Amino acid sequence: MSHKLGTNISYKSEAWLDNRVKVDNKDQLLYWTDPVPESFEVCCEGIWYYYDPNKTRLDTGHWVPRVATDINDITEEDDAKRGVSAGVIREMAEDVINLKKQTRLLDNVIYPVTIKNPVIGPKYSSTEVQTLTNDTEYTFAKILNLISAQQYDEYYDINMDGVIDNADSTAWTELYNKCAQSYSYSPKGTGSSYWLEVGSWILPKITWSVAKTGSAIVPEISNSVVSGPVRGYINGLSWVGKEGIQSNTRASYTFRITSFVDEDIYATADTTINFGYKLYSGVSDESFGEAAIYNQSMLTGFTSEFVTNGKMSARTFNCTGGKYPYILIPKDFYSANNKTYVNDNLMSDFVVRTNPILVNSRGINIAYVLLRTTYIQTGSAIKIDIR
Repeated sequence: MSHKLGTNISYKSEAWLDNRVKVDNKDQLLYWTDPVPESFEVCCEGIWYYYDPNKTRLDTGHWVPRVATDINDITEEDDAKRGVSAGVIREMAEDVINLKKQTRLLDNVIYPVTIKNPVIGPKYSSTEVQTLTNDTEYTFAKILNLISAQQYDEYYDINMDGVIDNADSTAWTELYNKCAQSYSYSPKGTGSSYWLEVGSWILPKITWSVAKTGSAIVPEISNSVVSGPVRGYINGLSWVGKEGIQSNTRASYTFRITSFVDEDIYATADTTINFGYKLYSGVSDESFGEAAIYNQSMLTGFTSEFVTNGKMSARTFNCTGGKYPYILIPKDFYSANNKTYVNDNLMSDFVVRTNPILVNSRGINIAYVLLRTTYIQTGSAIKIDIR
């Protein structure tokens, strides 16, 4: 039974209202019989309830909790009389955050974030001599200014000791000298893999872009990380080493790029710097094949390429006037099981020398195997390949 506020009620009810009889448990609410005004409130087990004759709950009858403590207890029919607890609000906020997260993860399944066009190479190429000079002058001036102002800038902390001081100028001078020397190198590669001859030195630089596969939307990157054998400085979608890499033996150094949209959505790509051996081929007279040591001046006119095995794709040799075709293969890669073909015909009539030493462009002595035809050739387009 209920009455609108202001309604005359019985003495019993009025006395109860005056005395605020304690409600001990929900059963008392469920089986309530005393008439009270609609919206009247009582406290039961530490929770306030208001009376609504138009609603019936399984546990408290016409008594409705003023503050909802369970998100599932909120319905569209609830009016402005009800509030929600901080816990419910927090739960709702977490649900929204989780929904957004799941939406992002699903979007990344459909349109995954990928790293595109990773390029690794030297910070300064042979066409950037003036750039290196300008950077050096600016770097020295900037370091002096930072020292004077007692300020720190990670980019100019060349030796990465957490302090800007004269030691950084010294470290840059060392890098400058090595960069200047590297102009005479004979590198190869413009993508994710970069090749140098053993003995070379390089100050690496990496650039890349980020895209969503199948979508024109460019993802917003929160941060990127480059892990590898040397430390460097990252700026947006580029990374520059603060240390050089040098190897006098065959070696590969991998740098892994990781670009984050958030902690759960990211893309990775690997780039590699390789120090390797070259295969040389060309034509010359018989005396060439008798040398014990081959230097670079003796290889003038020869072609070369970095190799990882003892095979050679088809090459055309011009022996007009009487020449021998020569092939020099790094001894590490030579295999007697590989077959040599001349104009697509298997040919075994080759002189094989296994003891020559070749001095590469960086002054490193490398053991090679030399092959040449047994007899002098006169053809202008002799095709030879090793399979």
